[in-house]
Amino acid sequence: MNQQQTAEIIYLKPEPDARNDGRNVMTTELSHRIGLVLHIDDTLGQARREDIEQAVGAENGVESAHFTERRPHLMVIEYDPDLTSSTNILSRLSHQSVHAQLIGPV
Repeated sequence: MNQQQTAEIIYLKPEPDARNDGRNVMTTELSHRIGLVLHIDDTLGQARREDIEQAVGAENGVESAHFTERRPHLMVIEYDPDLTSSTNILSRLSHQSVHAQLIGPV
């Protein structure tokens, strides 16, 4: 899957349904999300990585942003391409004075 393609992921979530006397039933919610991996060129301490996770996570459309536990120079980000882009995310990192490279989608 290249960067321009998106995948549909179906999430199931329980919701009360009046047709079933208020019992929870599973409904589907379609979502377009992309996961990507970034390589962080800088060597960062734990506190700095947490600051960056929060800054990237604050970007509109970013669902999650975290560094990998065993490879602290890799960051995994899940986002909604209807609300932001990998370019915006890289820009956010640049504003944090971090040098990053897009490795590719998850």
